[in-house]
Amino acid sequence: MRTTAALLLCLVLTGCIGNRPSKRPATDQDAALATPAYWWARPADNVVQNPHFEPLLQACQKSMASRFFDVDVIDRRQGLLLSRPSVSAQPFEPWRRDIGDQQGAAQSALATVRRTVRWDFVRLDNGLFEARPRVLVERYASAERRITDPSQFLSSFNGPSAGGTVESDQGRALPSRYWYATGRDLALEAQLAQQVRDLLASSRQAAMDNR
Repeated sequence: MRTTAALLLCLVLTGCIGNRPSKRPATDQDAALATPAYWWARPADNVVQNPHFEPLLQACQKSMASRFFDVDVIDRRQGLLLSRPSVSAQPFEPWRRDIGDQQGAAQSALATVRRTVRWDFVRLDNGLFEARPRVLVERYASAERRITDPSQFLSSFNGPSAGGTVESDQGRALPSRYWYATGRDLALEAQLAQQVRDLLASSRQAAMDNR
C-alpha cells in the first residue's frame, strides 16, 4: 500500500514539474482571427442545392426562424441572407436550438456569446442554385475597471473608469465593451443545411401529392 502511494506521489510531482508555463501570453494571437471577415471568408463545409431559387431561399428563412434568428438582410441580387446577431441560448432555454453541440452550449453558459447566420447563394454552371450556410460565433468582452472605493461599485460596469484600466495602463486603447469573433459553429451549419434539405423534400412531396 505504501509503495503504491509513493509511486502515485512521484507521478503527480513529475507531472507538475513537467507542465512548465508557456512563455507566450494567452492574448498573443493574430488580430485577424478576432474579426468576422476572417471567418466569413472561410469556405462553407455544407451546401444545399435546388433547381429553383425562391423555394431554396424560403427554406433557408424557415430554418433560421425555427431557431429564433431574425432576418436582417435579404439581397437577391447579391445572393445573401443574413440574420441579426442573437445572444445564444442559456441552459434554462432548452426550446432554443441555436447552438450546434455541447461544447458550444458550455461556452454559452460560461460567457456571453452570440451567433449570426449567413447564407450565400450561388448559381452553378449546371443551372442549379446552391446555398452555403455559415454561422459566426462572437464573444462579449468588457474591460476591467479598478474599484478602490465603495462609491464606485455602481459605476463599475457603466462607462470608463476614472482610475484607468489594465489595458490603458499597458498603453492599449480598447472600447469598454465589444464583441470579438471566436470562430464558426460548424455543427449548427450542418444542422441548418440538413433542415433545409428536409424542408425542400417535404415541399416536393406535398406538390406531388396535390397533383
